[in-house]
Amino acid sequence: MHDGAPCHRSKAVKNFFEKNRIQMLEWPGNSPDLNPIENLWNFMKKKVSEKHPSSLDALQRAIKEVWFRDITPDYCCKLMDSMPRRLQEVIKNKGGHTKN
Repeated sequence: MHDGAPCHRSKAVKNFFEKNRIQMLEWPGNSPDLNPIENLWNFMKKKVSEKHPSSLDALQRAIKEVWFRDITPDYCCKLMDSMPRRLQEVIKNKGGHTKN
């Protein structure tokens, strides 16, 4: 899964996919609502900011705490499981962004 960014369309990348018989999905550009990692980063940003870190050391501690306590395998599975619904919403919105 990747968008149409120039680095993703390079000849080397295309050759790699062809050589390894990797079939790519057509993917709308600028669709963070389709990329589960965007949801993970937003969740993490919210959780870290709730801790109000006031120094670099406090920020690093908060990031590690959130990463190891709140970014669980179950959370990641829920993000992956949401993909069929997200895809259907984008299709319904004719490629446009979704609410979720």
